[in-house]
Amino acid sequence: MNPDGIITSLSTTGVGGLLAAWMFYWYRQDRILTEKMLQTTIEQFTKIIDDNTRAMTALTESIRSAPCSSREGDGDHTRFHRER
Repeated sequence: MNPDGIITSLSTTGVGGLLAAWMFYWYRQDRILTEKMLQTTIEQFTKIIDDNTRAMTALTESIRSAPCSSREGDGDHTRFHRER
């Protein structure tokens, strides 16, 4: 039922019914807006997490592939591995 139908059917209940219908209508509008904002926030955070994961993975790969300056000839060990 649309909000206009609710208001019309509650108009027989007087001012209290109209006030209740008005409050319910605006509550629903606020709820819809809140859900849209929450969905947008979730999408933004998901993108940030994906971007950060890609950046950290690339950094880890570059650290692992860098030759170790303290051990000549042994490119498998990096500063990253020694600190762990």
